[in-house]
Order: sequence, then structure tokens, then C-alpha cells
Amino acid sequence: MESIPHYSVTEVTSLPYPRFPKCFLSGSFSQEDKTVFEWFRKIAEAVELEVITGEEPSVSPLAETVKSLIRDSDGFIALLTRRDKIEGSAEWRPPTWVEQEIALAYSMNKPMTVFVEKGVKVEGLDPHVAKYERFAREDLSAAAPTAVRYLTELKNRLSPPPESVDDIATLRALFVEILTIYQRLQAVSQESNVFYLDLAYLTARASGRLYTLTDQLQQAVSDAYGAAESVRSLVDRIEVERGDKSWHLDDKPHPPLPPQHPLILELATTKEASLRTIRKSIYLMLKYAYPEKWEEFRLRFETLPDSPEKSEWKELTNTEK
Repeated sequence: MESIPHYSVTEVTSLPYPRFPKCFLSGSFSQEDKTVFEWFRKIAEAVELEVITGEEPSVSPLAETVKSLIRDSDGFIALLTRRDKIEGSAEWRPPTWVEQEIALAYSMNKPMTVFVEKGVKVEGLDPHVAKYERFAREDLSAAAPTAVRYLTELKNRLSPPPESVDDIATLRALFVEILTIYQRLQAVSQESNVFYLDLAYLTARASGRLYTLTDQLQQAVSDAYGAAESVRSLVDRIEVERGDKSWHLDDKPHPPLPPQHPLILELATTKEASLRTIRKSIYLMLKYAYPEKWEEFRLRFETLPDSPEKSEWKELTNTEK
């Protein structure tokens, strides 16, 4: 992997700002529903969805405007709030146009998430809506965890694979940084200073480019940095145990901890497990960041005689004979 070309962090930071998935938010714009509508809008924007609605004025007829907006969206979010009280019942009907927009989004094969206010009678949505989540306008904070989860799941379903220039550049910058960290961790001992930069990771998260990668690649990146941090944290604990990070600064050398010290034993197992986790991430990221290198490595491993290295490659990549 040493021959893989370098891809600098500056090349990532100079790329255009990414477009987050665009979702049409369907709901009531009435004054009594404004708080609910804006609350869900802000939650959607917080999980990095670009929200559009049908409230913008247009010279086109409303139906055509809505149809165009939904067609141009990546996904669809519906809020079924209380509209008309059902006579002789404690239930309410939702806005008719929201139900119609759900059917329209379904006909266009738009991935969707639907939230239904408690007390609203849900009927006629099958097969348009497979599942929905209830909420109470009197306690929207209680619905926040579920709303975030559902909207994040929707965003992940809408995130494009790493095929654009932006995504490949981001993935390559992360790959090179993780590979460098891996090489540093290989030499870690209790007398080592685990120092590495994670600028590509910080940049990818701050810019939102990390979240345009597929769920699988996001998980691989998160696993790699998490594994590296577990080793760094443990080495810090060892330095404290040895007295290298005490408040009393002196030039006296501090002897290493004995080999059977619990922290030293933990370092060995943590380092081994972390390197294995990072290798798995490297293999997966290599497949998309440098497809030609992936094929080269696949052929190399497949032609090797049976060995622990080959067995691990097959296990971590699910490579078949």
C-alpha cells in the first residue's frame, strides 16, 4: 500500500461545497400548525437535509407546482396533523392535500418518512406508507430522538454512492490519513508517543462531505478513527501511570512498566484488535478510493498459498475463491 499516491487535505478543502439530499416537506401551513411544521423543518435541516416546501409562490397552478417540486426532490417528508374533527369520534382527519401529496410522492417512487399526530385517523395510506411515527404537539421534545433517527435513516437512503469527484477526493484523503495512522500504530509501545493528525477526518465532518459517502464507508471511517483513538487513549494512561504526565515536571527518567502490568497487557490486545479493525476499513476504502489498486491486491492475495494473512483478507473482505 506504500505505493498508493498521496492525496492532500488541501485538495479536499478546495472542492465545492456538497449538495445535501433535497426533501419535500408536506404539511399544514396554518397558524395553529406553524410551530409543528417549523419544528420538523429544523430537525430535518439539523440532520443535513435540504428542505423545500410548497409554500413558495409560483405563477403555475398549485398542483403543477407541487408536482414539480416533489419530482425534483430526492425524498419526501409528510406531517399528518389534526385538521377536521370526525363527528361522533375522538379522532381527527388530516389535511386532504397532504394525503394527496403522499400518493403523488409514492407514484414517483420517492423514499419517504411520515409523522402522524396523535389523534389523527390514518386511513387510505396503504400501500403508500409502510410505517409511520406518532407524535404529540404538546410534547415535541419527546418525539425528538425518534424524529432524528427516522430522518437520519431517510438521509442515509438518499446519500449517493462515492462516484462524484467530491466523494472520491474525500475518500482518498481519508484513506491516506488512515493508512498513515495505521503505520504509526504498528510501532506503538509503552514508550511511544502516539501522535497523528486527523485533519482529513475533521475537514470531512465539518464540511458535511463525510455524510455524502455510503453508510458502509461512513462506518468504516468511524471504526478506523475510533480504533486509533482507543490505542492513543491507552498509551496516555500508561504515561500517567509511569509518571510521565505528572504535575511535577522533572528530568528524571521514568522506568517502563513491567511486562505483566495490566495496562501493558491491555495495550497488546488493544493494539492487535485496533490494527485489525483499521485493516478492515483500509480494505473496504481501497476498493472505492483506488479501484485499480484493489484489483491488484485481490489478485495478489488470491494467488498466495494459504496463510494467516490470506485467511484474514478473505474474512475481512468476504472474498470468495
